Amino acid sequence: MGEPHRYLKIGKFHRNDRDAEEHLLALLRPHHRGRTDKELKATVFDLEFGKGPNPRPFRDLHRETRERGCVAWLRAQLIGQDYFFPGGVEFAVGEGMNVKAHYAAQSVDLVGPMRVWGIEDELCDDILHFRRAACEESFSDFKACARNYRAYIFASANIVEAFLNRPTFLPPQRFSQREAVATLQKPMNFEERIALWVTTFCSQPRSVLTGTGAWSQFDELRTERNRLLHAFDTQAALEIRKLPTRLNWAREGVGGLMRTMREMQGLGTLDFIERLETAPCTEYRPSENPNAAR
Repeated sequence: MGEPHRYLKIGKFHRNDRDAEEHLLALLRPHHRGRTDKELKATVFDLEFGKGPNPRPFRDLHRETRERGCVAWLRAQLIGQDYFFPGGVEFAVGEGMNVKAHYAAQSVDLVGPMRVWGIEDELCDDILHFRRAACEESFSDFKACARNYRAYIFASANIVEAFLNRPTFLPPQRFSQREAVATLQKPMNFEERIALWVTTFCSQPRSVLTGTGAWSQFDELRTERNRLLHAFDTQAALEIRKLPTRLNWAREGVGGLMRTMREMQGLGTLDFIERLETAPCTEYRPSENPNAAR
């Protein structure tokens, strides 16, 4: 008996060869002036990731960029740490170790075995994992496919909420922001939060965000999340042929939305945003023999 027919197909790579190469060169050129593209592609770069030098030839960086959309921490090393997303202590340990993780005004005591990681990076991994798993399980009774799809919906809404919360954990950059930040730290509905967040942290009006296709896509994902969260329906119904549209919204409706908000702040993109924006596309594949595909 051969492989079952999977109704959902997902690409392997985040970027094609040319896109990955141009992405890397655009990032490296300003920091290696005087070198040609040919010289950069022949260079071994000394990168440090907290454990000393880590020599990486361009071809290795190119492969990682194809596979995950960007090179982990390369942007931060070249451009410097971001005020809102400076990176934190990120590690896992086995038994016999007690760890205190601290960020901004939050701290937590952990007993190994344990793992602590930036929430946005974890949710980004979740989104990419669950959308791929939904595609790989798109056969038979589709139960695992539906389970992974629901997890994808929750992670997609949660990462945007984590993104919005992040600036409220840090001291306001301007005195005039103090009252608004204090309000944003309290429970409020999403529409009010977005309006106040944009007024507080952005130099452009909310219409720049809400007039985009990214906003429309995220709004539908959030509506779907709320429908699942509050169990509005008595039946968990799912049409497999409609899933690629929503699975592909991770690119613009989640990653593109956060990029727009960063641009409205006058800031550049981040690794987890680029990974989502370049997430491999999914598509529906009808069976050539419907009876055999059951």
